[in-house]
This record gives sequence, C-alpha cells and structure tokens, in this order.
Amino acid sequence: MENGDSERPDRPKRPTRLSYILLGIAALAHILFFLPIEGVSTDIPAIGDVSTKEIIAPFSFPIIKTPEELERERETVRLNVPVILVHSGSIKDSAVAEFDSLWDIAQQLSQKNNIPARRDSLEALFPELSQEAINTFFELRRVSDIRTTIVGLLADVYSEGIFSWEFIPPGDTARLFNIKWGKRDEIIPSDRVMTVDVAREKLGEDVADRFRSYPEKGELIFELTSQFVYPNLIPDMELTRANRLKAVENVKSIRGVVLKDQRIVDAHERITEEIHQKLVSLAVAKSGRLATPPVVFSILRVLSRLIFTVMIIGILAHFIARFVPHIWIDSAKFAIVLALVWLPGLLAFVFRLVGWTEFPTPIAFSGALLAILFGSVTAVAATLSAALLVALAGEGSYALLVVLVIQGIVAGITFDKISTRRDSFRPIAYTAIASLIAIGVVDFVSLVEYGGFWIKSVSVVAGSVFGSLLALALLPVFERFVGEVTDFTLVEFSNTNAPVLQQLAIEASGTFHHSIVVSSLSETAAEAIGANPLMAKVGALYHDIGKLTHPEYFSENLSEDNPHSKLSPHMSFLVLSAHVKEGVRLAEVHDLPQPVINIIKEHHGTSVMYYFFELAKSQDPSVTQDAFRYPGPKPQSKEAAIVMLADAVEAQLRSMEETEHKAMKKVIKNVIDNKFAEGQLSECNITTRDLTLISEAFFKIIEGVKHRRPSLSTPQYQADHLERSGHVEL
Repeated sequence: MENGDSERPDRPKRPTRLSYILLGIAALAHILFFLPIEGVSTDIPAIGDVSTKEIIAPFSFPIIKTPEELERERETVRLNVPVILVHSGSIKDSAVAEFDSLWDIAQQLSQKNNIPARRDSLEALFPELSQEAINTFFELRRVSDIRTTIVGLLADVYSEGIFSWEFIPPGDTARLFNIKWGKRDEIIPSDRVMTVDVAREKLGEDVADRFRSYPEKGELIFELTSQFVYPNLIPDMELTRANRLKAVENVKSIRGVVLKDQRIVDAHERITEEIHQKLVSLAVAKSGRLATPPVVFSILRVLSRLIFTVMIIGILAHFIARFVPHIWIDSAKFAIVLALVWLPGLLAFVFRLVGWTEFPTPIAFSGALLAILFGSVTAVAATLSAALLVALAGEGSYALLVVLVIQGIVAGITFDKISTRRDSFRPIAYTAIASLIAIGVVDFVSLVEYGGFWIKSVSVVAGSVFGSLLALALLPVFERFVGEVTDFTLVEFSNTNAPVLQQLAIEASGTFHHSIVVSSLSETAAEAIGANPLMAKVGALYHDIGKLTHPEYFSENLSEDNPHSKLSPHMSFLVLSAHVKEGVRLAEVHDLPQPVINIIKEHHGTSVMYYFFELAKSQDPSVTQDAFRYPGPKPQSKEAAIVMLADAVEAQLRSMEETEHKAMKKVIKNVIDNKFAEGQLSECNITTRDLTLISEAFFKIIEGVKHRRPSLSTPQYQADHLERSGHVEL
C-alpha cells in the first residue's frame, strides 16, 4: 500500500536504467517456460476403468514396454552376461615355492633332539596343523616323500581352477562365468566353478583315498596341503561391467507395433494392462511428434510466445508507470513486482515438469503480498499479467486461466486493507471460496467430466490457502528488501507497551502524555486528508523519544526548580534541540521503520526556537535566528507534516489558560498558518485544502483536551511570542 514514504519529493522523477534492464530480464526469463516438455498425457484412463469412447490408432506406432517390464528384462540380460574369470598360473607357482621354503625348515626340525622346541617351531611354520598331525610328523621315519606328494596334489587342484566369491561385489548374483584359460575361453554355470572350500573338500577326499592304510599320514598331508590352496581364477569386473552395459543397451524398449487405423479400445470396453500400455505408447508417440518438429518451427513458436510475453510485461510496466509511479522509479520495488509476476509461471512449469496439474499454482501468494506491500491496484495488474503468462506457457487451458485470474484478483483486492494477521482469515477464505466457485462453474459450463473436478478443487483451494499463508510469513523479508512499511509492522509499533514508550512513560510522563495526544491528533488528521493514519500515529508516538536523554529540561516535565535558569539561552537551545538527534539514535537502536525515523528527524523541520532566540537577543542584539534553528530537514511527507502541526498545536494549547472554542480555533489556525508562512510545509506535497481539513480534524480532538501546560516563563512573556512562533518547544 502507499505510505507517506512513497511521496517523498527527493526520489528520482524518472526511472533509472536499471528499471529497463529488469524489464528485459523479466521477459527473457519466461523463455524457460516455453520450452517443450516431453511427457505422457495424464488423461489416459487407468487400468480397470471403462473406456468412454472408441480409440483408433491415427498412425502406426510402437508399443513401448512398461518401466517395470523394461527393468526386469534388463536385469535378466545383465545377469546372463558371464563374469570374466582370468586364470593365473603364477599363483600355483607362488604357492609351491612358499611350501618349499617352509618345508626345508621343517625337515631340519625333524633332525633335532629337543622335542618341545621342535614342536613349537613346527607350529610357528604351519599354524593350522593339529596336534595329531604334529605328532605324526615327528613319528615318521622318513619325511622326504611328503614334499613330492604335496606338490603333486597342488598341481592337480590348481589345474581345475579355484575361485572365491569374495572377489565378486556384494549383491552380484552371477549366473555364468567365462573362464579365460590363456587363448581358450570356457563358459560354465557359476555353480560348477570350484571354490576354495570345494577344492579343499576334494583334496581331503583324494588324500583319504590314497592313504587308507596310513590315515594319520594322510591327515598330515591334507592339513599341510590345504594351507596352500588359493584362488587362481581372478574376476575382471571392469570388462564384465562393460559387457553387461553393452548388453543392457541392446535391450529394446518396444515389444510390438500398433498399425494405423487399428482399434486400440472399443467404447465401453474395460481397460486392461495391455490396452493401457498401448494408450500410453500412443501418448508418447504424439508427444514425440510435437516435441521434435523442425528446428525453425520450434524457434518461431518460442519467439511468438516471447513477443506476447513482452507485450504483457510492457503493458504492465506502462500501467505501473502511470498509476503507481513510485514503484516504477524504484528499482527494488519494481524488481519485486516483476519477480512476483514470474514466480507463478515458475511453479506452474515445475508442476508440468513432474506431471502434475497446474491448478495448484499459488498465484494468491503474489496477489496477497503485492496488495499488502503496494496496494490492490498493483496487485490486480500484476496477478492478471501472471495468469496470462501461465496460461500462455502451458496448454492454454481456459479453465486454468479463469481460475488464476479470479484467485489473483480476489487476493489482490481483499488483502489490501488488512493490518493484522487476525484480519487475514477472511481474505484467505474469500480467495479459496472464489477459486472453488470458479473451477466449479468452468467445469459445469464446459461440460467436463466430473471425475477430475475434486482433484482440481482440492488443488486450487490448497494453492490459494498455502499461497496466502506463505505471503504473510515472508512479508517481513519483502518489507526490508523494498524499504516499505506495511500496516502489519505499524500496528506492532503502535502498541504503547513497547519498551522505549514504557521508558518514556516512567521517566518523562509529561512527554509520554503529550505524545499520546499528538498521536490522536495526527491519526485523525491523516484520515481526513487521505494520508496513512497508522504511519502518522506511530510517528507521533515516537517523535519525542529523544527527550529521554534529559527529560527534566522540557516544559511538560518541569518541576518547580527550572534548570534553564542556570543555563544561557544558547545552551538551553542546544540541550532542547538535541532531542531530535537523540530520538533518531534511539529509533535506530530499537529498529524503528525508516519512515518513522524520518518523522522524528523532520517533526521540527528548520523552525526557530523563538523563546530562547528572543531571550538571547535581549542580551545580545547581534544574535541571528540561524543560531536557534533546528537542523531539519523540513517534512518530506504528509505524515511528517501532520506530526509537526499536531506537535505545535498541542504544545500551544497546553500553555493556554482560555479554553473557549473560538480561542482554540484561532490558535490552531495561527499555528498552521505560521508553519505554512515559514515554508516548513513546502517539501511535502500538502495543499491548502489539506491544511483546512487538518485544522478541522485537530479541533474535533482538541475539544476534549482541557489540560494546562506549565509555562517556562511568565504568562505575559509567553503571550507576546506564542502567536508569532506558533510553538514553544521545551
């Protein structure tokens, strides 16, 4: 909504170059939404439904496999590709060499006399030998023939190939192995390849058969040999993966063809899984035809939509420049408007991308947020543009366009004047109900089958409610970005329980009461001339918080002991005028909105503190008014001007003894006329008609104010100067 800050004359009168750049960026950003999206139509009946019409193939097209069917075939093909096993002859040689080196040491042990030491050494050489085997070793008269037997057994075992599943990645259930025996390949089932465990079992059987007459020696030979059985069939997983990938890529995604003019499904026929897949295949075929036209046609299609987009955004920019120019000349505000026009298109694009309906598009988010920030005029114009762009980028749905237009307009109108979150429930309900009625009427008029009505209804209601709530949640972020102060923020600061106002009430009760009266005067006057009442009220509540630094020096807080009697006039002026600077500092500490800080800074303008000027001039005739003039600036907004006038009127009326209506009207008129004559109202776009309305509004409020403000000096001295100054600020 428009605030007093929007009328500041120090803003640039023309848009910056950035505004035009933003306009171009916004138009180009919509190209993303015009790109074709491949996909399957969501209007295909589900398996088990009954077809409402006969469907004939308009052209020949392949029947594509379902994703599940295609994945099953690919997995089957992948598992049927054999795992490559490479035979390594060097492993047998290494095993035999390792055994020989240990066996030479073992033979030397058999010749030593120290039996315990021999046993310990043998256990260290062959840790897997049992105690029985060790005993057998030392009982043998001749051990030289054992080596020949073990080397022969190892040669037999390694000749068949040994494999270990530990070399295969977990979860890889290989069915076939392709063993590469040098230049010869052998493909065998995985269950026929000998593993380490099987090789040891076979070795045990062979040894037991050979040494039936001397089983103890056979057990010793088995235990020694089994320690040197290692896998010599090594998987080549990299080559295996390459072969599997090639095989999977060769799996075709189609499993038949539907010929042109062939009946796919008859009217009133039940949709089977086979028929459903044919319909899906037809939709994909149509999508492929539309998604791959000639390049020139695709480019022309995008360009034509881009031209339409430029027209819509250009019209919106011209509308804003003419009816809400303060947004057009402010790059940050204009960027927010364009972003909130683009955002619904982005969300609708995402919905299309994932195959959802576009009806949940929360255009109410843009409408509500723009209405609260800039007013209903901007909100309605922006949401209307956004709705047109969403419909242009999508399928051009008439129902979608109508629903989005109504949802955006209702949100833009109903959220305009709310000032608290409690007030937002009604606009949210209005927006949701209007969207629901719109989709119902459109479906009824277009005679659309009501099977999808409930889905669309839930979608539009969810989009409108969620969009509105999200706008309220993100409002503070957008406020800070554009430097706009909404009524939501102003209502929070209008609470007199704010810490700084409570401090003012305790430490400077006279100033606090004065601020309350000034806020009532300002709010009423702002309503009278069409300014922002909340801004004027909040600005008035905080305009004198700077007096907290030295509250005892100001007339409304004076006690019988007047501290100014001990100060020079110029020093008194410095102490009193400092409350403006201190007020700005405190406002920044308490994070007050910038427009409120501006009112604090401007509520005295560049006026002269006449009381102390005249007092100083009586002591030194060479003193000039500039030495007793507030630093300014002058009021830059209507709200700041109203606070200045209300502050001056309240101060003078409190110092009056007479409370007759005519006298009060005369005082109000004199204060306003003096401020106008001094030029204090020359920079805030306020008219003489506004001043008349302000005067009348002040009088309505001031009729009930009968309080007498303590005078700094004698009544006679005050009377000589009040009429001319229009305000004594102490």
